[in-house]
Amino acid sequence: MSQESDSDPLTESKAQLRKVFKDRRRSLDDEVRRTCHSAIANHLEILLAAGNGLNNLAVYFSSPDEVDLAAWIDSAWSAGKHLYAPVIVQVTGQMDFYPINATTKIERGRFNLRKPVLDDGAVPALPENLDAVLLPLVSFDTRGGRLGMGGGFYDRYFADSATRPWMIGVAYNIQHSEHRLPAQPWDIPLDALVTESGYRIFAAQHSADLKE
Repeated sequence: MSQESDSDPLTESKAQLRKVFKDRRRSLDDEVRRTCHSAIANHLEILLAAGNGLNNLAVYFSSPDEVDLAAWIDSAWSAGKHLYAPVIVQVTGQMDFYPINATTKIERGRFNLRKPVLDDGAVPALPENLDAVLLPLVSFDTRGGRLGMGGGFYDRYFADSATRPWMIGVAYNIQHSEHRLPAQPWDIPLDALVTESGYRIFAAQHSADLKE
């Protein structure tokens, strides 16, 4: 499994779709975003409450135009959740998740992404110790397909289905693809999705109904 190659026709299709959906996401104004973030936080709390024992959660620090989870993260700490944030290792290009709390300092890392400042001797979480992963995405379809940024970090880290936690996509409705997204064998689908309209669990029958 590797990063996508520019010479691959499937990769070219994904690149075109990324531009379309990133432009859509970028078109949202600040007021709409704030309203969406509040609704997404509420739906996410309901979804997680429905899943007993989802206490160890991998989160992300949003890049521009992505759904911002900052307010929800504060409430999750208050509710006693244990949170972990991704760190991309400069040398190997691999991703690990490290514990964070309200006093954790944040800095810019690889690709100018925000990441926690690690203490000496900090130990990353093991995939099998995470209950769920909240991950940003560029687009999603009604079958749980997801289109990421193309780096393949989540697909590599959670490649082993035996230790994979629940994969929960976080997005705006405007990122929905009416057509099935192109996928490669190693692309990990979503188990659930949260938008401002509600949440969706992708069961075997691939239900397309949002639950409010």
